[in-house]
Amino acid sequence: MAEFATSFNADIDSYLSNLVTSGTFGSFDPLLIQFTSGKDSEVLRSILRFDTSSLPNDAVIASGVLTLEITSADAAKAHFARRVTQTAWVESQVSWDEYSTGNS
Repeated sequence: MAEFATSFNADIDSYLSNLVTSGTFGSFDPLLIQFTSGKDSEVLRSILRFDTSSLPNDAVIASGVLTLEITSADAAKAHFARRVTQTAWVESQVSWDEYSTGNS
């Protein structure tokens, strides 16, 4: 199999808030990631989806790099990227509680 390199931009994105569990933020820019502790602690998680349909069905991905621009951060806190396996989420409907309207 021939090797080639390609890049993808996120085709949809949103963020989720544990304090606004039914809130949808698909049209909000920029994406937010946050954790605050205390009585009203808030967790914000950003989610991104990439359209990889241009890859052949039998493609083997040997490596990948995710590049994010952080505009403000507390250097003492760790930042993580994790894979989301639920692919049916809808940008304008995804919330802390549901990945699309009526689906949790």
